[in-house]
Amino acid sequence: MICRPNILMVMADQLTAKVLSFHGAAKPAKTPNLDRLAAEGHVLQNTYCPFPICAPSRQAMLTGKLASEIGVYDNGAEFCSSHPTFVHHLRNDGYYTALSGKAHFVGADQLHGYEDRLTTDAYPADLAWTPRWDEDAEIYPFENSGKTGIKALTLSGPVATSLNIEFDGEVCFAARKCLRDCARYRKGQPFFLNVSFGSPHDPYQSTPAFWDLYTDDEVGMPAQPSIPYDQQDSHSRQLYRHIGKVDWAPDDEMILRSRRGYYAAVSFVDYQVRRLLETLKECGFYDNTIIVFTSDHGDMLGEKGIWFKQTMYDQAVRVPLLFWGPNYVARGRTDGNVSLLHLFPTILDCAGIDPESRSGGHGPGGRLHQQNQPRSALAPRHPSRLGESLWPLVTGQSDKTLDCIYCEHTDANALSPILMVRRGKYKYVYSEKWGCQLFDMESDPGETENLIGDPELADERESLRQLVLSRWGDPRALHDRIVEDQNRRRLVWQSLTQGKRPVWDYQPFEDQTRRFVRSDAFLFDTEKNSILPCSDAR
Repeated sequence: MICRPNILMVMADQLTAKVLSFHGAAKPAKTPNLDRLAAEGHVLQNTYCPFPICAPSRQAMLTGKLASEIGVYDNGAEFCSSHPTFVHHLRNDGYYTALSGKAHFVGADQLHGYEDRLTTDAYPADLAWTPRWDEDAEIYPFENSGKTGIKALTLSGPVATSLNIEFDGEVCFAARKCLRDCARYRKGQPFFLNVSFGSPHDPYQSTPAFWDLYTDDEVGMPAQPSIPYDQQDSHSRQLYRHIGKVDWAPDDEMILRSRRGYYAAVSFVDYQVRRLLETLKECGFYDNTIIVFTSDHGDMLGEKGIWFKQTMYDQAVRVPLLFWGPNYVARGRTDGNVSLLHLFPTILDCAGIDPESRSGGHGPGGRLHQQNQPRSALAPRHPSRLGESLWPLVTGQSDKTLDCIYCEHTDANALSPILMVRRGKYKYVYSEKWGCQLFDMESDPGETENLIGDPELADERESLRQLVLSRWGDPRALHDRIVEDQNRRRLVWQSLTQGKRPVWDYQPFEDQTRRFVRSDAFLFDTEKNSILPCSDAR
């Protein structure tokens, strides 16, 4: 019988590929553990998120569909329970599925296929962060409650602890305990464990141990200096207004302090990865686990004077993606354009699951599983997905590179759909409200020259525009659907704030009646079953 791999998916929050050495950063963060995984695994060099904010990007990744196709338009939009995720398919096929950390699910369903959640979430699960595009809509007391402002930079620096630090410590602890429990009590059952950290999301803070890894010179000021407001493109001017940078701007000392805090937080995430790797070895999972490392979106980090995300510049939408697995993944690098939307078919592929078939699938690397799979035989077909599987690439079975990827932005500061397609070397950004952009990412990786009016690129521009229209349909109709959805959610949430509020935030529960020594089991058996032998003795 061929043993199916365990899958450990590690996610950072707001980690741009542009600070990582294995993605070619000029001034890389210190990430020795990720660097080793990248050297031994397969790096997808040019990976894009499907949406430059948290919840829509994550839900698009889980479903393999654009966020606008599943109605997750922003960080306050409900993620409907009836949308299948790749986690549902894994669970249907016999995998134990667990989540430790952030998911940013909005709605009463806080699982979406996970059998267990090991921690609560870091952000609200209700509708309170619903934005407002309709200027005539009633302004409610919760207006802008989820808005990130530029003054968050004043919190940057070394700290004894913080929200992110405490959250991530709990996430890592719970994940390591879960791995040990899988080794002790779930022998023979493969697992999918998603470990999702809150760092290096702003505010940019770390403990002194990670802060002291860097000098100011090692971090440096942004490569592209701040552009005066009146010289910014219309997209960036709107973002300036949204985060409050028109009224207040950080000085050089605060910029450098914030960037150093971010780099330190990246090293903090790398340290958590080291602890997870150590636990994989302790549990005997090291040789039969595939690790996927990525992030939901990036961070501008002051480039061009812009901070955080909510923009289509590469610093905000390019994310790390690497696969590691000594018995599964071929060392190498793929330079073609790929998307987090490709993870849906890829993860099912590496688990040996064919969601289009009612009779099971093929195992890692195309090997047929020689075991009964009664659950997958009952699993229904799912609608076709946007992404292609990356598994042939990361296993060395194919050198075919993918090319065309899609990204969208419909959150608060957009005010109208902003739609992006990257094909080959060109990136095209469509917006009826803020104007269109066209960049040659090979000759102009800093995205400094908008080629939208270049007559020599008229055919390319029109071809990309048609891709946008074929993917999203009528952008004005999409705008109207989003406004209607916002107004519905805002009205519902205003109602729910009156009197007793519903609690959708996930409340983790652990049955303490089954832990340690209890009266319904022999003392010797309980102590014996709790032991996890040293890895070199297994």
